[in-house]
Amino acid sequence: NYIGINYQEQGNYQKAIDYCLKAFEIRKKINDHIGVVYSLLNVGNMYLDVGYPQTALTFYFQSVDYSRNHNLSSPDYLLNQIGKTYVKLKQYDKAETYLVRTINGRRNQINDHLTAGTMYAETGRLDSAISQFKLGFDVATRGNKNDMALSLIGLSMVHKKKGNYEAAMSFSKQAYDNADSLQNKLIL
Repeated sequence: NYIGINYQEQGNYQKAIDYCLKAFEIRKKINDHIGVVYSLLNVGNMYLDVGYPQTALTFYFQSVDYSRNHNLSSPDYLLNQIGKTYVKLKQYDKAETYLVRTINGRRNQINDHLTAGTMYAETGRLDSAISQFKLGFDVATRGNKNDMALSLIGLSMVHKKKGNYEAAMSFSKQAYDNADSLQNKLIL
């Protein structure tokens, strides 16, 4: 499975998927139920990365079904990925079902602030988008500089939509400086 993830990070998706599917088969044989859930999740992520969201959803829902059939809770990350996929498909009602949910007994909890911010921005709920991007930035300051840059990009886009061009430029410059320090060409 980790060999597959390494191939994914190198951009070799066919080998990545092949290895994760091999891991899936091995994990099924040895009854590594949580491993099966994550193998299916990883294959879904790979299809999402290469622009096949419907195929990604197929694997994500197989993972959810497998979890349910083996009395496991679906990992929050899996549910967030389903929400993210629905945002990419612009199916916002479905996305919100997976992104805004009861977590640890608390209703209306969100733990993927970047995706929720994007969803809110794309549906015109700009103040909610700003709130989520700020929360995403705060969480990212604990060590995820990529997400810091993405949060700043989100804040820039929302402030631009609101006509706050000075704030939009400020956030945009911060995002660029952050991404440039990482030499992350995908964000730049």
